Amino acid sequence: MFSHVTRAGVVVLIFGLWSNHVLGSTLYYFDYDDWSITGIDVDTGDPVSVIGPVLDSVGRVKDIAIDPLARKVYWTDYSYGSGAIARANLDGSGEIEYLIGEGSPNPPAILPIAITVDPFDQKMYWSHRNEPFPEGIWRSDLDGTNPEKVIHLESGGDVELDLRNGKIYWAELGRVSRANLDGSQSEAIFTGPMGDVSLALDTAAEKIYWTRAIEMGVDGGIVQRANLDGSDLETLVTGLDLYDDNMSYIDLDLPAGKMYFSGGYFDNIFRANLDGTQIEDLGVGQYMPAFALYVPEPSTLTLIVIALVSLLLVRLRPRPKPAGE
Repeated sequence: MFSHVTRAGVVVLIFGLWSNHVLGSTLYYFDYDDWSITGIDVDTGDPVSVIGPVLDSVGRVKDIAIDPLARKVYWTDYSYGSGAIARANLDGSGEIEYLIGEGSPNPPAILPIAITVDPFDQKMYWSHRNEPFPEGIWRSDLDGTNPEKVIHLESGGDVELDLRNGKIYWAELGRVSRANLDGSQSEAIFTGPMGDVSLALDTAAEKIYWTRAIEMGVDGGIVQRANLDGSDLETLVTGLDLYDDNMSYIDLDLPAGKMYFSGGYFDNIFRANLDGTQIEDLGVGQYMPAFALYVPEPSTLTLIVIALVSLLLVRLRPRPKPAGE
């Protein structure tokens, strides 16, 4: 017979395997066919939700970020002269909220580029080109209020947060840098000839990934990985169809050991192991759309189940018979 502890362990193990299977990751990408942000199950390719349309056949969604706690998706509308930052529910329900720029009560964002979210401190960070926000990295509350400039940039690019170490990473033409979240202690971790760069972080393994055009004026793109300080640079994937300022996006599904990246203007979104092996074509995402992954965290649910199972077993535990029976 199993002991109560063994039974609890079996239940938790089964639940952990179930949650990793059922709570699969969702890929949200900008779909040029209907100007919406579409979410698909990464394992089956089945649609999960459709948000929008988010544009009126003009402009481009330049970047997408996920708030996993509030289950929100944020994006930057790169429409020249009428750009905006907006958000919506991940399941597509409710109305689109315009936070900065066109359709919002906050100042216009003429050319917002990349966006990332700190769900714990309730802040969003974005890079920006052109007035009225001077070029650089800005942050605000998640509703777009209280904007403040964090870092001055000569050319705005991708932005990622390392909340474990209190750092912000960003890309410019020819450089990848990092600083404290308030912009202090800025340092370049990589310099060299390259076009636009997209970043992704694996802070547990202390690694940074990026996709980039090899250099300005040269066809070809690559996916690379390095330590968070820029050392031990590795090239994982070559032969991407990138040129100059083509923005090839990248994101990580760390529980599954996978990375996702866009390959070129007429290519789809690809998936590979974190070391660049076993590349798969997902069959969606032509024209290099912005995309982001929503990766559920089964650990929280597992802890809840552990607590419930433990409580149940305590209640079912055989009680000692009173003396004399």
